[in-house]
Amino acid sequence: MRFETVAEGWVASGNPPAMTGSVAIGPRIAALPDGTLLCSYMRQSAVGINDFVPFVARSNDGGQSWESPGPVWTMLIGKWSLFVSLSCDPRGRVFLYGTRTPIDRPGEPLWSNDTQGLKQNEPIWALSTDGG
Repeated sequence: MRFETVAEGWVASGNPPAMTGSVAIGPRIAALPDGTLLCSYMRQSAVGINDFVPFVARSNDGGQSWESPGPVWTMLIGKWSLFVSLSCDPRGRVFLYGTRTPIDRPGEPLWSNDTQGLKQNEPIWALSTDGG
């Protein structure tokens, strides 16, 4: 399979007001059957911090422009660190899946010295039948 670059640019630029100084990580793109593109990515306050917040942006023109992205599940911000990906099926159902890790204290690392690995986390998934 070969890919051809047809355009380059930003899905989102700047920081959301509540996340000044944050970094973006883990972008994923999915194409709906009608040609709409969805892009998911996470923001975190700094590299290695356990506070991932997933965002989703939408493009209706093949990626030339993007609607202003918004966070997913705003009620979980500060409680859970969510690292997700997205995909869709031929029927247009959108799947958001990944892991969630509890946030025990603001600014904590995602690494556990006790286990010498990531903090304990659990799988999550969600389904949208209305195009995300």
